[in-house]
Formats: sequence, structure tokens, C-alpha cells
Amino acid sequence: MQYRLPFGLAKRFEPTWLMDLTECSILTDKFPLLKILKDSLYYAASGFDGDPIKHMLGYFFSFVYVDYHRSHEQLMREIEGRGFKGYRLLGWRSVTREELVPNGWTPAYPRRSDGNPNRYRSLFMQPFCDWCIFERTPGTLESHGPARFCLLFLCGDGVVTFQALYRGNHTFPRGVAIIQDGSGFGYNWTSFRREGGIFYRSVMENPYGQPEVLLNGGWGDLSGYHDPIWPEYPEELTRFHKTRGGGYVVWGP
Repeated sequence: MQYRLPFGLAKRFEPTWLMDLTECSILTDKFPLLKILKDSLYYAASGFDGDPIKHMLGYFFSFVYVDYHRSHEQLMREIEGRGFKGYRLLGWRSVTREELVPNGWTPAYPRRSDGNPNRYRSLFMQPFCDWCIFERTPGTLESHGPARFCLLFLCGDGVVTFQALYRGNHTFPRGVAIIQDGSGFGYNWTSFRREGGIFYRSVMENPYGQPEVLLNGGWGDLSGYHDPIWPEYPEELTRFHKTRGGGYVVWGP
């Protein structure tokens, strides 16, 4: 079934590789890294914010969430507790560093103006990566959303992880989310929003391609997010209110 987003961009069909997964193949087959990364939404400093999945599911089927202050145990509690309305966990597995970056990668180092990447190193939790596949629960109407989606959740730094996953694997995401990124008093060592900053450079100077859309927002009134943050994305496509207050804007080129 094909869906349609509020701002008129056609939603896609569920990819075949995702629909072909079984509880067994999730655990035993080769990790489909490039299929997951292709057309994904990358969300750095994500916490457990499910709103982009709620609002953008169907335009994206793979969501890559990254936060260095979340643990595997916390993630599992979130899934078992709140989860995603209308969906159940089909299966999950841990993913190794070697599976994520099979060919290694060359990092782009920060400039002095970017900040000190070790500033909050003491707050970093034990690195992990979990791949979770969700399917629509029986009895839930098709109009609720696509049949399946997957979440790749990593405990790591948002800048380094983007470089390793996308530039290291010669690909790029369909979208990037910068929502309440933790700069200022939020224990993020750099600002993901800043034009010309290291996260901006990592995304926009990626030789393999750039995102179609940029999501930006946070707490507070949505009127505070009426200006584009990156010049490559000047057109406001739509805006969403977040479940727990605040909201975000979807920007296009």
C-alpha cells in the first residue's frame, strides 16, 4: 500500500528486504547494513524520541537513532513499556562494530571552533548497537501506517557515528533530524545546528550524497523554529507538534 505525507511527498512502499525478514533470519542472516542505511532518517542526540517515527513513517522505513547517554537496558525498557502504538517487536539483535564499519573509515577531526569532543566523555555510556524490527499488530488497520519499519539504535557520538556509518560505507541518509540536540546546557560538546560546524560539514560535505530533508526543532513554541538553520534547506515543507511539548519543522531544498 502507498501512503502520502501531509506535505505531498509520496510515501514509499515497504522495501522487499524488510518485508522478507523473519524472526529467524534477523538472527542468522548477514546484517543488511547498506539496505538499512539507504533512505534512512539519521537522528543524532535522539534520546528515545519516537515522534519522528510516528510522523514520518512511510517516507522512511529505517530510522538510525544515536545517543551516547542511553543504555541497552533503557532501550529495552522503552520498547517493552511505551513502544510504538499499533506495532509490536518482531525481533532484534545486537550488531558489532565490525558489522557497522566493515571497511574501516577515516574520521574528519574537529576544529577548535567546534568544541572539545572529550568535554563530556565521563557521561558516555557503554557503547552498543541494537537492530530492532517492528511490525503492525494484527487487527490494526492499514491506514494506521506501513506494515513494518526498523530502528537501528547506537550508543555513541552523533558526529563520529554519522561519519563512520555513512561516509565510511559510501552512502548517505534520506533525512537528518536535529531536535533539541543538547547544545548549550544539554551536555553536547558541539552544536549540530550550527552552519559550518562539524556536524554540518560531516553531512553536507559527504561525497556520496546529501539528505532530501532536514528536521529541526525542540522544546518551546514552534514559532521559535520558523527560520531555516542550513541554507541548503530553505523551504518549510510541514511542521509537527511533539507529544511531550515543542515541535519540529521539516525543511526541503
